[in-house]
Amino acid sequence: MHAQAHVTNASPTRDRHAWIGPAVLSGLFIALLAGVLWLMELQSLTTKRADLTSASHAAVDAVGTRLVTNRDRMTAFANAAATDGQLSERLRNGIVGFLTSRRELTGIRFVDKDMATRWSLTRDADEGASSEMNTHPASIVAFKRAQLEHKIANSAVFTNDEGDMVFETHLPIVRDNRFEGMLIGTYDCAFMVRMALPRSIHEQYHVDLLDDRSRVIVPFALEQPVDERLSHTAYLWPPGNGIAIRLQRYGSGFWGWGVTVLIALSVSLVLGMAWGMWSLNKQIIKRTAAEQALREARDELEDRVAERTADLQAEVHERQLAEQRLRQHQKQLTHVARLSTLGEMAASLAHELHQPLGSIASYADGSIMLLEREELDRRQLGMALKEMAGQARRAGKIIHHLRDFVTERAEPRTIDHLHRLTAEVVELLAPEARQSQIELHIDLPSNLPAVLVDGIQVQQVLLNVLRNGMESMAATKPPHRLEVTAKPVHDELIEVRIRDSGAGCTDEQLNRMFDSFFTTKETGMGMGMAISRSIIEAHDGRIWATRNDDRGLTIHFTLPTALETPSRTDADESKQVPSTDDTNDADDPTVPLTPTRDEESDERSTQHSEISIP
Repeated sequence: MHAQAHVTNASPTRDRHAWIGPAVLSGLFIALLAGVLWLMELQSLTTKRADLTSASHAAVDAVGTRLVTNRDRMTAFANAAATDGQLSERLRNGIVGFLTSRRELTGIRFVDKDMATRWSLTRDADEGASSEMNTHPASIVAFKRAQLEHKIANSAVFTNDEGDMVFETHLPIVRDNRFEGMLIGTYDCAFMVRMALPRSIHEQYHVDLLDDRSRVIVPFALEQPVDERLSHTAYLWPPGNGIAIRLQRYGSGFWGWGVTVLIALSVSLVLGMAWGMWSLNKQIIKRTAAEQALREARDELEDRVAERTADLQAEVHERQLAEQRLRQHQKQLTHVARLSTLGEMAASLAHELHQPLGSIASYADGSIMLLEREELDRRQLGMALKEMAGQARRAGKIIHHLRDFVTERAEPRTIDHLHRLTAEVVELLAPEARQSQIELHIDLPSNLPAVLVDGIQVQQVLLNVLRNGMESMAATKPPHRLEVTAKPVHDELIEVRIRDSGAGCTDEQLNRMFDSFFTTKETGMGMGMAISRSIIEAHDGRIWATRNDDRGLTIHFTLPTALETPSRTDADESKQVPSTDDTNDADDPTVPLTPTRDEESDERSTQHSEISIP
């Protein structure tokens, strides 16, 4: 407590001058910022001037190159005119095509030595002739100079009759050292600037065309403000007409809105720092007291958290024990449900076992009669013994399925086929279906993927849903049909659908169908569908019910597919449901009760695996 009081009383004296250091640093920061901005402006201006000079030279080179190219082409036309003497069709077409591709040239004309125009052409192929030459002094001066020197001469810029600023290139036609005439090309100054200069120069710079007195020949509209400090003038090549190009860079220079915003932000930052230091000096004392209170609160909170953590650990342990007991009770309840289901099916299963046992007895009596004969027919005796063995295996298979179904065991999830699981459940229900005159129709695609399930639990779900459908149809008029279909939903799930033609249910019954202890049967426990839902959800699936369009319900549930689908063995594909025909063929010793190998091959060759029990 004394140490805390000492810190609190000494803090104002110790921190009274704490703002001096940040104030000095703020002044140095402003000075440094001003120096940096000045250097940045100087460097930016130097760089832009260098770019401007380079762009001016590039513009002069571009225009000069275009002028030289045009001069060379017109020289060829002048030589052709000197050779032909007249405007031939070939020469006319060549000049018109050249004018079309060079929009800066408004026309080309031929003037004889007496300065009389013999012919003239424009880019629109207009042809005309007059007896007089252009009387503008600039044109006459260029003509005389080219005539005397026998060299190409460029006129000064002048205004033509249409009011456009133009200049002319005079190419003398000399034959045997005699002046025969002049080929004159007229340039539009505005088009020359637009066509000869690259687009990049027009985008960055404002271009002016100047005469020999630095007057603007063709004024171009300013697209945006220009920086007066960044201006450069260069004369065109070849010389002779005194035309120059002036480039002015677009922009407002270095001190634009960006730098202004930066300076404003910097000043605001310095002022904010000063205010912050003043406020910070006031908050230090409060913060010291608050830290002490926070430490005390933290210690208290840690103690309370430790107590609560111990309570939560105890609650979690109790919950884990309760969940473990719940799983054990659910497992026992599922086993009891299977035993209860088999108890309800006892009469039908007894009748199903009676058939193979009766057949065995019949074949045994027939074998004894064959043995008592004087002449023993070994072939008939062998057939009878084979049939007895087949019926014994059939009875053993039924008993084996019953034992597997009722045995309570912890079976891990394995890769299995829905065909086998469904077939074994249908074998258990076949006797009861025949007695109730219910047609079981199983339609499963042959290429259905394997599933990763606990086979016994999935068979419990199939059995519960199928028996519910059979009991629902018992209260309705025939025909009675129970269908089982399946299809892949996507690569990870298979949807199974069980459709009955029973009485259906109300909205409330449909919503509560999978609730525990809810049943519509007088002697039911209301656990069958609840157990089915628990099994399906434990397999990461979903189960639900929908009404059919005509009558009855359809139960849907999904199962996970296996990552690797093994090929089905012959034993799996040979799973068959014993016939439930009303003629009771099982009592006839001459009728085989298991399908032959040819029948199994025919079944495997079909697209769907179908089982129909009338």
